[in-house]
Amino acid sequence: MEHNHLTIKTFVTITAERDAAIRERNMALEERKRAFAERDMALHQRDAAIAERNVAIQERDEAIRLHHSSTEAAAAAVDESPKPQHRRGKRAKRAAGKRSNSASVCNWDEEEEQGFGSEGGESWKDNLGLNQINFDESAMPVPVCTCTGSPQPCYRWGNGGWQSACCTTAISMYPLPQVANKRYSRVGGRKMSGGAFGKLLNRLAAEGYDFSAPLDLKDHWAKHGTNRYSTLK
Repeated sequence: MEHNHLTIKTFVTITAERDAAIRERNMALEERKRAFAERDMALHQRDAAIAERNVAIQERDEAIRLHHSSTEAAAAAVDESPKPQHRRGKRAKRAAGKRSNSASVCNWDEEEEQGFGSEGGESWKDNLGLNQINFDESAMPVPVCTCTGSPQPCYRWGNGGWQSACCTTAISMYPLPQVANKRYSRVGGRKMSGGAFGKLLNRLAAEGYDFSAPLDLKDHWAKHGTNRYSTLK
């Protein structure tokens, strides 16, 4: 009787140990499945990140290619400009100016002979500058540029010229050349010389523009070649 009791007790102990081993095995299998699931998720995220990186690289390469092609086209347009014609035009203008000056001198002598006197000469000279408009900081607001959608004030550049604070290589309407941090590199920011700005003021004044409002230079920058020879020295 006692022998049977020991046999039953041993059997129960072995069965309990077996069940515990089976539970531990099942738990290990579950942990293994979870580890595999986490590994698969990490691999999926890695593949998605690689795909996004490849798309970004393709977009960057395409943007660089388009930028280089537009820059080369602008450079070709500037290089192919008829420089001799411009020189001949300047010479023709100088010759015409000399002829007009000689003609005006002759007419002025004739007017003196006819009795107009010195007062008429002074009024004639004064009328030469009546249509000239100069920028007055005390009466005119600083020009702005709205190429980004909101007006950004321009700042002085050169002798009476202006440079935009918003037209850069990234957000300009007309992309500018890239700028390297070294000597003789091109300067970012669209610019307008003092002579060009003065001509713009005179043209707008002839059209009746109200200079009490800030002048928007967005549509008046040159579309190409403006900064071609602006360098850091």
